[in-house]
Amino acid sequence: MNTRRREVIYTLFSLLIILSAAYLPVTAQEQIPEQLPAVAKKFDEYGNVGSCDHSARLDNFAILLQNEPETKGYIVGYDPSSSAPGSSQRWIKYARYYLINMRGFDATRIATVGGLKNKEDELKTELWVAPQNAMPPTASPIDEKPSDFSGKYYSFSTEDGFYSYEGDTNGVSYLYDIIYQEYAARIKQQPQSHGYIVVSAATESVPGTARRIGKREAHHLRAMLGADKDRLTVIDGRQSGDGNKVELWILPKQSPPPATSAGVEKVVAQTLRLNTIQTYESKEDGNVQWVLENLADMLRDDAKARGCLVVHPPQPDEPVEEERNDGTAKEKSSAGDSEGEAEPNVVVLAGQWLKRLEKDFGIEEHRILVLIGRPDLWGSGEIETWVIPRDGDLPNPFAVPDNELSDGEAEEKETGTEEDGPKKDNMSVEPPVAALPIKSESGASYRGHAKPEHSIKRHFRL
Repeated sequence: MNTRRREVIYTLFSLLIILSAAYLPVTAQEQIPEQLPAVAKKFDEYGNVGSCDHSARLDNFAILLQNEPETKGYIVGYDPSSSAPGSSQRWIKYARYYLINMRGFDATRIATVGGLKNKEDELKTELWVAPQNAMPPTASPIDEKPSDFSGKYYSFSTEDGFYSYEGDTNGVSYLYDIIYQEYAARIKQQPQSHGYIVVSAATESVPGTARRIGKREAHHLRAMLGADKDRLTVIDGRQSGDGNKVELWILPKQSPPPATSAGVEKVVAQTLRLNTIQTYESKEDGNVQWVLENLADMLRDDAKARGCLVVHPPQPDEPVEEERNDGTAKEKSSAGDSEGEAEPNVVVLAGQWLKRLEKDFGIEEHRILVLIGRPDLWGSGEIETWVIPRDGDLPNPFAVPDNELSDGEAEEKETGTEEDGPKKDNMSVEPPVAALPIKSESGASYRGHAKPEHSIKRHFRL
């Protein structure tokens, strides 16, 4: 009996275990919530917007990423329907540069996705945020063998000056480097194509403006093209009514150029200032080369014209007081307090430029006049280049540019006074005055204006 009872109990217990094993997994599946995959979420979307709007959108995106430190940001670019494949890359690369370099994000937190094609003929950018383990936004791959691009690649407005990225706080230099690199890469990828830089100078521009801008742009692009530099042509186009314009074109080799040249440059009719270069800018030889080449071109256009270098030395250091051990004050020059590499001496620099103009550009030294003018109160010295036509007046080396006039002087210039007569341009030329021979530290001799003692007491803009 006891044996029979034990067998029944054992059988029932076994059945209970079997039933429990079959039931428990179902119960566990019902009780454990389903783990949904992490996904990226779109934060913003925009098309062609102004620079201020663009920066504001990126700043808002930065705030979101700062408030959610465990997330990652994605910048997705869509090419306009009619543009070359990958044309949105320049903008998403710039946006990434802005977030990393201007907003301080770690590079691993900002990624870009390119290759999508917008249905409309407009650039489109999307900003996405995603958890670190989420799948990134996906883009359709760019065609492995895209068709050759033909037409206007890019256009922009510009000034008649050399590039100086000192104080660039918005990555503008980086953006243009991206554009140039992509343009040069596209020319290299299309061996049967040719690149053109078409420059249109503003209607009110001075002679030689288009040529100067064209040479500047070509210098940067040919350095990127390397062995393909001969596949780039500069065209001095017609004058533009709305400022200086630059267009970058890519066309088949057999196609006609996108524009015709404006022809021979006009000779200057009155004394003309071409460029101004600070001493720190002269450390880059490409800047000096461009400035001197501009002057040489203008002098070749008019064999009767003369060139002029107006030198503005730095303001001499004022002595500062230092307390002696006995409590009395003593003076010492502040020149010894400066740190870092010394700036070039502008007077010596002018002498070197005279020799370089003759050696490298064939401009005889007797065609160049050097004048010593007002001090450069807020810098370490600068040199202006001028062109003087035959019978033209010398530039006034002590004139203060409009942007350095004090408020009172600017108002006086604008309105004039009864004593002064009608208002006049502060930078206007004056009749030649007595010149004194000046000898530079390099041994070069040239002539410059004698400096009136009172001339250095004029007000300069802070």
